[in-house]
Amino acid sequence: MTRLEILSMWKAAAQSDGLTVEDVHTHSQMPLDRLRRAWDGTIEDGSHGATTGYIVQLFRAVNRSATFAVAGMEDVTPHIAGPCGRLAEAIYKERTKRHWGQVDVSDAAGVSRVSVHNVEKGRTIAWSTIERVCEALGLEPVCVVE
Repeated sequence: MTRLEILSMWKAAAQSDGLTVEDVHTHSQMPLDRLRRAWDGTIEDGSHGATTGYIVQLFRAVNRSATFAVAGMEDVTPHIAGPCGRLAEAIYKERTKRHWGQVDVSDAAGVSRVSVHNVEKGRTIAWSTIERVCEALGLEPVCVVE
């Protein structure tokens, strides 16, 4: 699932409740310019853009909860609390099943070992990093909205 697909889900959730981007801003007090970029699908990636933490905030602003998982492994029982727990657990299980270290994943994904560690700990991280780590392991990240 791409960042744009997640943002489209968020926009559709807001619109299904009859909300505009201005309504979301009024309700959440999130910065309007950033909300507009999310609404238009033009928000950048990285620490000031589409991080897992920001995605969770977007869905909370429209009274939804968002968690992250791996396609086909949504029922994984996480050992880490929070919205990224199931994703972190699935990535860790796949890495250890392959007998790979975090450095092996970081080399295959083109990210730092610390980024792999942060993903496995369920920390807020750029969605593009999650996509790279999952791709290196042959997994598909998904956002589950309730």
